[in-house]
Amino acid sequence: VLTRRGLRFAEMLGVKEQLLSHTVPVYGRTMHDLNVQDEAEKAGVCIHFDRTLSLEDTSLEDRRLCFHDSAGGKHFVDLSLNTAVVGCDGAGSRLRHALSNAGVLTFTEEMIGHGYKEITFPALSTSDGSWGLGTAPLVKITMPSRE
Repeated sequence: VLTRRGLRFAEMLGVKEQLLSHTVPVYGRTMHDLNVQDEAEKAGVCIHFDRTLSLEDTSLEDRRLCFHDSAGGKHFVDLSLNTAVVGCDGAGSRLRHALSNAGVLTFTEEMIGHGYKEITFPALSTSDGSWGLGTAPLVKITMPSRE
């Protein structure tokens, strides 16, 4: 997937049109069922995006989290025994570090020196016509191709 930044860079190098001649347009990606968020909200789940956990203002001992929004506002969440917080903040997770600092969990983190990687699995012909990778638990992502 060639993103907007990649397209700008290709244009700066003067190779954008040449590069685009080898691509297939992708107009969006769906990572989950589009109804999941609506159903969760109907059930009373509060979903917040674009918030950063403030380690300085968070007190897990007092069961209180503080999040900053992009406008500089602070938002506090008081945790009850049945409160679930899902941190989707990836590598270097502030939530994971806060939980570790409070003694709730331990973890080992090793950052790798490269970014996003893609692996291509070529199509395999099987005698019975089944999918070549079998049924092993594996995340499969379909990407468009001219092949």
